[in-house]
Amino acid sequence: ELVGHLGQVELEVVKKREATLGNELRALRHRVDQDRRQLGDLDNARHDTHDVVMNAHDRVDALEKRFRKHLLDCEQMGHDRASLMQQLEVMQKKDAALSAELQASAIRWEAERLQLKGVKT
Repeated sequence: ELVGHLGQVELEVVKKREATLGNELRALRHRVDQDRRQLGDLDNARHDTHDVVMNAHDRVDALEKRFRKHLLDCEQMGHDRASLMQQLEVMQKKDAALSAELQASAIRWEAERLQLKGVKT
């Protein structure tokens, strides 16, 4: 009877251990599922990041190509900095001359207006 009782106790211990192991196994499976989902999310993010990087590389390449073409166009047209500065200087002189001419015209117009009114200038 003692042997039977010890066998019964051992059986209970084994059943409790089996239940504990079952719970631990379910918890581990749950964590594995969570890790798999997280790994999938990370993989998707990696793909998205790769796409963004590749798009950025493509945009940089396109900008470099446009910049090189612009440089070639500038060289072909002969628009270096010195000639642009000369053109600006000429334009500023013309602007000053036109401003002086406009001011002289305004003075003449005012004098004529005053003469028409009969005011001596």
